[in-house]
Amino acid sequence: MVKRISAFFIFISLFISGTAWGTLHYYSGSMKSRFEMKHTYTIVVPAGLSSLTFFTTPPDNYSLPNNTQSITERNYTFSVTPSVEDYTDTYGNDFRKLIWTNPQQGTITVNVSYMVSTSSDWNKFVTTDKFPFDSSGLPDSITDYMKPTGEVQSDHPIFINLVNSLTVGLTTQWEVLKALNGWIMDNIYYGSNPYGYDALSTFALKYGNRANYAHIALAMVRGAGIPARITHGYSLHKSYSLPTG
Repeated sequence: MVKRISAFFIFISLFISGTAWGTLHYYSGSMKSRFEMKHTYTIVVPAGLSSLTFFTTPPDNYSLPNNTQSITERNYTFSVTPSVEDYTDTYGNDFRKLIWTNPQQGTITVNVSYMVSTSSDWNKFVTTDKFPFDSSGLPDSITDYMKPTGEVQSDHPIFINLVNSLTVGLTTQWEVLKALNGWIMDNIYYGSNPYGYDALSTFALKYGNRANYAHIALAMVRGAGIPARITHGYSLHKSYSLPTG
């Protein structure tokens, strides 16, 4: 028997606007896009430094049933040339480590550019995978994303009771994810300088930034027994314009 593994990804944007809205729209159809991304990092180097290390996270190529991303024309330039090391962590995330030995006091500029081509088929985001999720026999690499952490208190009674109340009678993971996401959008508001970023603080405050949204979403999805992890990314300065009629 082949077991289908479903993992839900919580997207946390590195740049997000200062306002949020409470209307949810679920789209169907497909979309393709191509654009150039440019990053400029200016590093202030103090005097007397023997070594300076800076980490970047090169974007990945990937192909999934519902969306794909292709990165081409990668280019790195430096005002002061470093040594470069590439490595992958235990979660499969790729990093590029830039190292300067005995850098002079002043500034170092790192420029990164690349072209991004994406395609999405929103119809394929809808899944008929059954709920509750059957995790029996799955490897640790999947079940690790079902466990509570210090920032994601998914086993707390607050989230267990809330999730149970929101998922009564639901039989597919898609229905569950829509219900949980809808509650978050209706009850958590975007705001700056929260006193905590974990899921419980977010529930108490009813507002927070991108980290708060990600942590409370993880707590609720994991509380429903569905594997979920955070993935980082960038949003564009000008957002997509989509019809809502």
